[in-house]
Amino acid sequence: MSYNALVKYGISEESAQYRIHVCVHVKQIYVYERTDVLPIIDNYPDRSAFTDKVLTAKGKIIPITEIPELQTVGIPEDYLNEFPITRNDSTSNKGNNAVFIAKKALISGLIRLKLYSEIIDDKTLQIEGADIIITNKIIIQVKCDYYGGDKRLGGTGNLFIQTHERNLYKNY
Repeated sequence: MSYNALVKYGISEESAQYRIHVCVHVKQIYVYERTDVLPIIDNYPDRSAFTDKVLTAKGKIIPITEIPELQTVGIPEDYLNEFPITRNDSTSNKGNNAVFIAKKALISGLIRLKLYSEIIDDKTLQIEGADIIITNKIIIQVKCDYYGGDKRLGGTGNLFIQTHERNLYKNY
């Protein structure tokens, strides 16, 4: 396969339960369940993304107001200072720092995810201190969506939902 060809890869192919978009320009994080967007994705226009004037991805632009149960969290200034992202950074740097920002927001409790639990009725386990066990394994896809987010804050009003990509520089 040529690395110059776009391949179908994005929201429909990944195994993530949640998607987190780190929108630097508006200093917001947007969180949603991946499967909530799948039924509506075809209702929105295609858009292309470029790196060094070369087409590197295709996707859909979906207004943030149309994404079901979208959670919005402000990015604390100290997160952006610790993991800075600028418009001219490499795609890898943007992505890596977006992941660090998302992780910090998760650990600090800024982002709330649905947890599924099981109440333990086994007396032996209860005596050992197990009354409730969280049963879900959560997989998260993080995206740096630099100008995405709320128009009132200077964003596009949308999130870019990737459907195709090109790994132009063979970075994985």
